[in-house]
Amino acid sequence: MEEKRPKERRTFRVAFKQEKVNEIEKKQITVSQISRLYNVTRSAVYKWIRLYSSLKQKGERIVIEKESEAHKTLELIEKSCRFRTPTWPKTSRG
Repeated sequence: MEEKRPKERRTFRVAFKQEKVNEIEKKQITVSQISRLYNVTRSAVYKWIRLYSSLKQKGERIVIEKESEAHKTLELIEKSCRFRTPTWPKTSRG
């Protein structure tokens, strides 16, 4: 049986985190994409945002996933439209 090694704890430099937060603020990448690319939890990325966001000092809030969620919604709507049966116009009998 193979021995399990404990998970290796990785650390990212502050400059790296600030760069990623800046990319999120400029909407170049999403939290989910960073999470997948660098194999970190989304909550860790949100923590980076809280710590290093340039908008934090202005007292502004940023919506991180809104655009990607809207994109997912549109994709689902398009998929569901493909599977609908056409509705035929009712003809008057007369």
